[in-house]
Amino acid sequence: MHTRRSRVLSAFAVMLSAALVAACGELPPPVPVPNPAGLHAALADGAIELEWTPTTAGQTIGYELQVLPDGGTWAPLPTGTDASFTFTDVTPRTRYGFRVRTRVAPGVVPNAWSPTVFSWYVVPTLPVVRIDTTNRQPILDKENYVNGAMTIDPNGSAFAPYSGTLKMRGRGNSTWGYPKKPYKLKLDSKSAIMDMPREKDWVLLANWSDRSQMRSWTAGEISRATDLEWTPTYRHVEVILNGQYQGVYNLTEQVEVKSNRVDIEEMEPEDISGNEVTGGYLLEIDDRLEENNEPGFRTARNVPVVVKEPDPMAPQQRSYIRNHIQTFENRLVGPNFIDPVAGYRPYLDVEAFIDLWTVQELTRNGDSFWSSTYFTKERGDDQLRFGPMWDFDRSMGSMVTVRPQPPEGWYARNNGTWTRRLFQDPGFVAEAGTRWDQFTPAFSALPAQLEAVAASIEPAIPNDEYRWNYTRIPEDRPEFLSNWLQTRIDWMSAAFDAGA
Repeated sequence: MHTRRSRVLSAFAVMLSAALVAACGELPPPVPVPNPAGLHAALADGAIELEWTPTTAGQTIGYELQVLPDGGTWAPLPTGTDASFTFTDVTPRTRYGFRVRTRVAPGVVPNAWSPTVFSWYVVPTLPVVRIDTTNRQPILDKENYVNGAMTIDPNGSAFAPYSGTLKMRGRGNSTWGYPKKPYKLKLDSKSAIMDMPREKDWVLLANWSDRSQMRSWTAGEISRATDLEWTPTYRHVEVILNGQYQGVYNLTEQVEVKSNRVDIEEMEPEDISGNEVTGGYLLEIDDRLEENNEPGFRTARNVPVVVKEPDPMAPQQRSYIRNHIQTFENRLVGPNFIDPVAGYRPYLDVEAFIDLWTVQELTRNGDSFWSSTYFTKERGDDQLRFGPMWDFDRSMGSMVTVRPQPPEGWYARNNGTWTRRLFQDPGFVAEAGTRWDQFTPAFSALPAQLEAVAASIEPAIPNDEYRWNYTRIPEDRPEFLSNWLQTRIDWMSAAFDAGA
């Protein structure tokens, strides 16, 4: 009975199929036609390159592809059986959406579209740093490196092109939480990049808090006008990551113990006694010591000291540098602190401290002597040497600082236990004034230099504005920064002349 019923149903199905064929001309496929996966859009020269994973049906019948420009509606694009398309009908500073599906035979209900992917089309005017991670793996955190390859296109500049493989991860503290991400790059081979000395470790600064893109560069030039031993170089570039435009960045050197950078003795794990344990140490004042779970300590006066190198740090190394810094602090806050022998001077390179303070004070850096304030302790030398400079996106009249930043008034000299105490030493104050007079001619040329460099990168800034959907405020314009810096120079000169 069951067999006879099955035969009846089968016959009915055949009759129904025949009827459908007669009515519709053909049957719909018994299963949905697979849609292409992995639609990817990549910014190219004068175009957006599209590609996707092919399907068997698509390779025979073809694909349907659509584009959605900003403020527009979906429109078809001419496609065939290739699983790629070059979209050239582009307008600068426009975001385009794309979707694709496998074409089906006439009369068949079409598939749903693939998920929409977006691409920002811009025309870069600065050197272009293009990074493609393996399998387009995203950069998700600050701990785990992702493999990839990087090219640098000079894009009309005088810099040499570059191509090589690397590892990449996120970096930064609060800056990592912003939509535009900063990155740490580790090349597989030491290389000279954009006229900067050969090394493996590099940084891409996003400057989310500095939409002028000029504050770190300007602070670097101020630092170079002093006698600080090393200052990172900053190059303005535009970054494309996995085909997507990311905006204007500073490509710069990593602060690390290397002969081309912080040139002190590089410590080994076995350097735990005698002269070997005395250095070299790369240190940082950073009040986020505990928040970031950094290796380091707080002094008796609550100065947060992070030990950047050696890394990892042996217990004997930690004990030595902690005791040494505490001895310096004890002498500094003690009753005989201005005594040239019993006071702080045998433990501090005063000239280097004044130079770094000058950079911090002239820029009125919101992070000065609170975070990103580096200093070193070399092997066989008792003196702590401040520098290099780092992290100036919240300076020079920035509107993202906790406190206002007028160009008048002392700021950095009142930040931090050590700095405040040093300015209670009349001899130290006199030396700071003398060095200011030495630096003033070079400083006075900086406002004009700032405006010239800002003009050279200006065509790229609207690309960044468009990509991240913001409009610069007056405080992020070159003329504001130039006027602010000139006013600051004039005020500090007058204050030193008046003995303030």
